[in-house]
Amino acid sequence: MNPKPKSDESVAKGGKEMTEEQRNKALLKAQRKAQFEMQFKDKLKITAKDVETKSKSELKAERRAKQEVQRMAKQSNDPKSDAKSHEKQSLNVTKKSPNIDKQSVKSDERDTKSGDKPIESTTKDVNGVKETVKETKKLSSTAVTTTSTASQPSLVKRGQIFAHIPKRTKDLNQLSDESTSSDIHPIVIQIGFQINKNLICGSNSRCVAMLLAFKKVVEDYTTPPSKELTRDLESLIDSYVKFLAKCRPLSISMTNAVKFLKQTFSRIPAQTNDSTAKTQLCEAIDDFIYDEVICAQRGIAELAITKVKDSDVILTFGCSLIVKHVLYNAIKKGKHFRVVVVDSRPRFDGKEMLKFLLKHNIPVIYIYINAISYVMKEVTKVLLGAHSLLANGYVMSHIGSSQIALVAQAFNVPVLVCCETYKFSERVHTDSFVYNEIGDSTDLLNSLSTSSKSQIDANNKDLSFLDLLYDVTPHELVSVVITEKGVLPCTSAPAVLRVRETK
Repeated sequence: MNPKPKSDESVAKGGKEMTEEQRNKALLKAQRKAQFEMQFKDKLKITAKDVETKSKSELKAERRAKQEVQRMAKQSNDPKSDAKSHEKQSLNVTKKSPNIDKQSVKSDERDTKSGDKPIESTTKDVNGVKETVKETKKLSSTAVTTTSTASQPSLVKRGQIFAHIPKRTKDLNQLSDESTSSDIHPIVIQIGFQINKNLICGSNSRCVAMLLAFKKVVEDYTTPPSKELTRDLESLIDSYVKFLAKCRPLSISMTNAVKFLKQTFSRIPAQTNDSTAKTQLCEAIDDFIYDEVICAQRGIAELAITKVKDSDVILTFGCSLIVKHVLYNAIKKGKHFRVVVVDSRPRFDGKEMLKFLLKHNIPVIYIYINAISYVMKEVTKVLLGAHSLLANGYVMSHIGSSQIALVAQAFNVPVLVCCETYKFSERVHTDSFVYNEIGDSTDLLNSLSTSSKSQIDANNKDLSFLDLLYDVTPHELVSVVITEKGVLPCTSAPAVLRVRETK
């Protein structure tokens, strides 16, 4: 049996007498507590079943939450003087009535053991303050939810979710105005417009066209007075690169070629005369095109031919220049095989590959990407091109390549990727939304059927088109990468990058 608590008179007799102010405060506090309990009587009633269903950790979390609300209410309502007086009063009460504290502690322990909530002990705050705290919390939470829900549809409607992904400028008049205002070389304008209208497509072709345009710029360049050739020419090339990026975002092969040009500028001594420096730059550009593009394609084709056997069924996707070289050289070597060309909307690049294979009398089957699961059981190898090989071993290629690699793995078909080493990148990506390129929405609309076009209103403000050009394939889905350096696993990309940096 617990001892009976002493009355207020006995407490007052045992120690110092309580002042009238303290008594009034205690009475007011008791009245407010009674009012609070009466008002929220229904909420404070908890059945035994509800208590049994809750675990000790949940009860503990609820008690902590209530204590946190009480602490916030006290800080917002009580001034420093009231806090100090409240602390003194609590100290006096604890000194005068130790039995009361022991009894309360024992009762709390009993409550926690049995799983009951210490409701009365946790609801000692002022009613009005607690209500204001709850209202402010509700208002803040509703404000956050309303702003988030209001902003998300607007972002989706305006297409701002993928606003960080670059895309080409559609208006050629705007590009021409910028070119005339910034005095861009005519050959750079010509190449930029051809790239913008897909007259020059493919990462290799775009890179070679850009380098040849820069070579023409170097040949026609004359150093202004009181300026150095390498520094002025480097700033000029930077402005041209920005213009080409507006025509269409640069491929990784083009960015690597620009880095090579800047390294070449830095290696030319300052005391070199203009004619010698210009010849060195032109020779460096020619060497880069020959070594990194032409010879690399020849080396990859020779290595890939060894993987092609008679009666093979090779599946390829889209139209890759390096895959064209491999298949053409395999036919010249007398290999007998069949090719399955997979194509997809909206540009249908596989039709160009189909024409190339039929021209050279290679047996070919043409299908859409939604039918690969039906054909994959007959395929012996998958041969793909690549836009880039990232530092984490992921292959960045034409969108749809990852789907083909996934289906090939399900059928235990090896996936061979052909990629030149100058396309290797130090970037690290695991998805297609951090770094990509958005195509023209008109291509997507033109690829639809007439019935689908009639149901779509292109001028609808709530409708936005998303045409991603590349996707990322994990290295687990790729068997090997065929480069001019040899047949390598995807995970060897960092080693190749280190070797290229030492050159």
